[in-house]
Amino acid sequence: MGLVIVLLVATFAAAWPSLSSSQTTACTHKPEIRYDQNRLIVHKDGGGDTAQREGWYWFGVWLRKERLKNPWETCERISFDKVVLLLDPKADGYFRRAPQFEPFDTTGDGTSRDQILAIVAALGVNGRSDDIRRLWAELPEDALGKHSFAGRWESVAKLPTMNCSEIWRNTCNLDQQCPMPVSDMTCKAPAAPKVCSAKVCTPKVCTPKICKPKAPDIDRWCALDPQCVKKKTDDALRALADCKTDSAAKLLSCQNSSATDFAQCRTKSANDLATCNTKRAATLAEQATETKNCVDQNVAANVYNTQCKVERAKGPAACEIFRKQSYAFCTKGRRFTGDLMSMIDANHFRRAVGEDPATPNAFWGRYGLGGEAAVKGDQQLRCNVHIRIAQGRKDLDNTGNDLNLILMLLMSEERFPTELTRTAVREYADHRPVTYGNYIGVYRKEYAKDAAKLKLLKAKPGRTFRDLVAANIKRRKSPWKAQLSPPLGATLWYHRRESGANEDLALMYGPILDAYLKPGPSPRFDPMWLDPKVCQKIGEVFVDPNA
Repeated sequence: MGLVIVLLVATFAAAWPSLSSSQTTACTHKPEIRYDQNRLIVHKDGGGDTAQREGWYWFGVWLRKERLKNPWETCERISFDKVVLLLDPKADGYFRRAPQFEPFDTTGDGTSRDQILAIVAALGVNGRSDDIRRLWAELPEDALGKHSFAGRWESVAKLPTMNCSEIWRNTCNLDQQCPMPVSDMTCKAPAAPKVCSAKVCTPKVCTPKICKPKAPDIDRWCALDPQCVKKKTDDALRALADCKTDSAAKLLSCQNSSATDFAQCRTKSANDLATCNTKRAATLAEQATETKNCVDQNVAANVYNTQCKVERAKGPAACEIFRKQSYAFCTKGRRFTGDLMSMIDANHFRRAVGEDPATPNAFWGRYGLGGEAAVKGDQQLRCNVHIRIAQGRKDLDNTGNDLNLILMLLMSEERFPTELTRTAVREYADHRPVTYGNYIGVYRKEYAKDAAKLKLLKAKPGRTFRDLVAANIKRRKSPWKAQLSPPLGATLWYHRRESGANEDLALMYGPILDAYLKPGPSPRFDPMWLDPKVCQKIGEVFVDPNA
């Protein structure tokens, strides 16, 4: 076991070189990171999480260089400025999760909360506060609050509506025509649902069995005996009578069964017809509502478009007033479906730009009240730490929400820490349970020559891998022991190479997590100090979706 730990530490030490330059042309340590044609970080299966990965990377690069004085090689990389240009090509705040995706994509490729929080952290430490403020200003906002870009505007009835974000984005943008926010709504009448028809029920026709009399089986010897003749004759008559009795019984049974089946069929047919007609009527009503909604939205869009041209002609000041009024009118009674941003996120944004969340600032709107509102955000941060710990105790594979939580904890340590945030940091460091990532080193060492078992570390480790770890932890001879700190183990498990991820994104954070989140002795901990439902009410919302 000692040799395994030495080898693992040696591997990690090689991954943490200390260089004076943050931009080199050749790597002393070959990074285990995948890039696309733009030199942006991607997963094996594509660039769907590029903004999150780049944010994580450049935040780590800054911490390594400026705080730990132990720089991470940024060889074979484009500059952070070029990364920002690729993700926000118009410098208008509409960041993409990857260059090939639109921010408002609703198919799963829009810019979601997890992408935003990571890139904000990197923007903040690299002095790009204006980019952060533009991003915040452009986030869609409805009655509930700000949302990530990955969604659409819809009515309370969940029908598509005018794209309020386009009104906000392009009303006074003279480089663009006045937007037609519902141009994708053609209002074509949908095909009417199929007319319902009743099932035709046909009663089963019952046919009686025809019984034919059979001649008595009288041979020539029996014919000489009257008693034999009588017996044979009686037997033939009895067989005919039995046949007629059985035939009558079966006919009656068939007729009763047929009548029952026929009645049940008619009842079911009538019920099915009624159900079908009810559903058809509901579908027709829904289609009529959707068509009317589409027509109404297009009428409103045409009115807006005409007025937009008039207001533009009056000059920038009048256009800006019209833009704000139009956006307010558009969002009234409508909701945006993207991830809801709450006080925990606002505090992260404000710390990233170098502002104390406790200080009021009107720029941030309802999120910029400071005081108790900021306290709620820090309570949410601690609440999410507790939920992570509780979930980690149940499932060693559950690490997906650790990454951005770690970023927010580190940002809170860097800028304007509070008693609540320091407590959250300490509790996460001391009580985050181990994950499968804490056993990767010994696992790889023991099964280095067993390709079949090494495959168990693929993207979705099943019960076999869980059982294997559980068995080896409990075995008497040389049981497996957890290596690394739990925060680093969680990070390493998420970024393990076997899942197609970039393992160096975990290794580069080794010294960072040792410096900021190193476990230490602390009192006994109960992760459910707050019920998740209570956590959800703090600051209006975000909690771990796995809770």
